[in-house]
Parts: sequence; structure tokens; C-alpha cells
Amino acid sequence: MNTPIATPIPSNSASSALDTAAIVETASALIAMHPVYGSDGQRHAMDYLEQRMRALGASVRRRRIYDEEIEDHPCYVHVENFGGSFASYRETVRENLVCELDFGAPGPTVLLNGHVDVEFVTAPEQWSRAEGWRKPRVEDGRLYGRGSSDMLGAVACFVAVAEDLSRAKAEGAHLGGRLLLHFVVDEEIGGNGTLATLSTLDGQVDAALIGEPTDGAVCTRTRSFEQFKVVCGGRPRHMCLSEGSANALSQAVQVFTIIEELNQWCREQLGGDPVRSLCVGVLRGGSDAAVPAASAELLVTAALPPSLPLSAVLSELDSRLRAAFPDEAPQVGPYGLRFPASQGGHEGLAAGLRAQLEGVVELDPARREARDFPSACDARIFESFSIPTVIYGPGSLARAHGPDEYVSLDELKVYTRVIHETLRAAFSGDASLSG
Repeated sequence: MNTPIATPIPSNSASSALDTAAIVETASALIAMHPVYGSDGQRHAMDYLEQRMRALGASVRRRRIYDEEIEDHPCYVHVENFGGSFASYRETVRENLVCELDFGAPGPTVLLNGHVDVEFVTAPEQWSRAEGWRKPRVEDGRLYGRGSSDMLGAVACFVAVAEDLSRAKAEGAHLGGRLLLHFVVDEEIGGNGTLATLSTLDGQVDAALIGEPTDGAVCTRTRSFEQFKVVCGGRPRHMCLSEGSANALSQAVQVFTIIEELNQWCREQLGGDPVRSLCVGVLRGGSDAAVPAASAELLVTAALPPSLPLSAVLSELDSRLRAAFPDEAPQVGPYGLRFPASQGGHEGLAAGLRAQLEGVVELDPARREARDFPSACDARIFESFSIPTVIYGPGSLARAHGPDEYVSLDELKVYTRVIHETLRAAFSGDASLSG
């Protein structure tokens, strides 16, 4: 069971913009728009955020993503190759929103990155409320809805912090530097939205923060997202005279078990890290229920830290397949997407955030240490532009992409306060972003 990271320490300095109820209202509005790929919900979400940012006096630029401008970059993802609903990807209108608060005096430039697109709902019957993914509700201190944890909650917190800093400047606070807010799409399908915004970036960025759900940890590195397939063969014949080995699906079931065992090998290579490294998401084969399958394939995704390359995992898998099937081993081949892990290394920036977090909550020991974000995200794209970046946001990946996704109100409250106090200190010149 996921629990809040701690009880927030009371603060008397928060403005109404930082009130948790206001943040929940913003997040709920975005959840209700259900901004999945290719939907009007993405346009409505960008309309709403543009209105909010213009109202606080930010400079706002809304721009369509033109794939021909970024497709030569090594981080670009050819989403149209997924086929299906993505076949018309390049013709689909996708827009980012780039906002800037310039405080009119020397100071650091900080970029907050939040993706507005949310994951598709694949098992609607498993939600406890009808259309609960797009009908936000608060219950038992939790905000439920698709994207609440990943990552519309963080986007709502960013809006609140920007509104409060704008108000403080208008009331005479001595602030210097620039706050950039990039509200992007396409993160759930590869990151071309962030690539488009960074490709047109104006000026140097001293630090960037990605608001992915990190379960209270401040992360400097991410895991990879690398896919491959295993193809199994069979020998079709009349079902009544066939042996189990004649059915490719029988072999595929054995391969599934081998890959599950390989997960344990990955954990051992990584010093007991409990995060799953391999997932068989699709197993398919056969064409007739009365005939042993001639072929079957398993589609696999690997999420690996920089210290464990995919080549090492595939080498170990190949050895195990040859041992299990000495006559004719299943074939391992390329499939789908491959995003590298980000190498990180910005511990000074992370240490500064952890210090602020420690001042707001009493951290357990595990969250005082550096931790990898247990998935891929747009950090690798920031790394390609040499921008110091950390990943830190409210919520947990354990609740993302599944039924009854939620973020706790305590998580939103703690996160908003940490980001607000960190940025206020940086723009006031009271603290360095380098830790």
C-alpha cells in the first residue's frame, strides 16, 4: 500500500495560490479534460493552462510540433511506426505551451517541465467508479483520476508556484532571474514534445525539474526503455497426434518463465534493487484453436539503469534459451522503441532539493539518498542539451497507468511547498541551485 511520505510541517507563509484546495481544483479541471493522445482533451488542457499563465502575467508561446524540424535529432521518436491509431501521427496537431516569468533582474534560469498528456485507459471495468478516469473525485485525502499521479498533479503545483511568485514580485519582493514552464505533450509516446521545446530554447538554463511521480525521492538518473521480441517456432499437425513441443505456444510459456527468472538475475546484478527490469507485455501466436501454433512471439520491455546495459541482459537471455532449447532455441530480435537511460550526475542540484524537502517533512533514510527514477522519461532529452536536471514530483509510478490512479493531498501540499521555497530562495539570491 502506498502512503504519504510524511506529515507536512505547518507553514504560515503560503498564499491562497498555494492552498491545497486551489491546487486540487486545477488538477481536477485537467483530469476532467482527459488529455490523451489525439483527443480534443489535449487542446482543451492547453487552452486552460494558457489562460491561467496569461492571467498571472507570464509571456506565453504556444506552438505546434513540426516533426520535420526535430526528426534528425537522435532523441526523436518515429511514433508513426507504431501503426494503428499512431499511423497518422505526423499529421496530428500536437501543441506545446512555453511560458516565462522574467523577474527583471539578474538571477538563475530555472525550467519546470510537465507533460500534459496522460496514458490511455486500457481496463475501464477495473475502475471502482464509472468513468472514474475522467471524473475526478477527492476521497480519503486522495485525488483520483487518470493523470492525477502522472503527472497532472505536478502540473497543477507548477501553476500554483508560478502564480505565487508572480504575486510576490508584484508586491515588491526582490526576485531576479527567469522561471520557464514547459507544458508538453507526447511524453507518454516518446518525448517529442519536450524535444520540440528544447530545440527552440532561448538562452541558458541553469537547472531543470521534471515533475514525474517519484514517491518522495529526488532522482538524478532514469532507467532505459528498450524493447525486444522473442520468436518461438512450432510444427503444426493434427491436434490429436501432436506433442507439446510441436506447439510454439508451449515453448513461449517456457520462455516467459525464463524471462521472469532473468528478472531475479537483474536484481542480483543491481545489488538487490527491487525494481522490475523486464516485462513481457504481449504473448501472441497461433491462428486456429484446433491446430498447434506454428509461431509465437513475446514482446518484452526492459527498464535498465546505466550500470546494466541491455547487451548484457540479452547475452544472459541467449545463454539461458540455448540451455533450455539445445536443438533450436527461440530467436531474439529487435522490436519497438529503445530509449537510453539518462546518466544524471547533478547531485549538487538534487542535494539542494533534498535539503528543502528535509525542512518540510521528516524524511525516512531511503529518501535521503540518491535514487534512480525507475522508468524512462524526458530526462534523457534534457541530458542531450546538457541541462542539469532532476526528476521529482508528487505521486508514485506504482499508481500510474492503472485503475483508480490517485495522488494524495499531502503529497501535493508537500511538493508545492518544497518547489516554492526552493525557487523563492534561488530567485531571491538566498540559495544556490548547485547545492
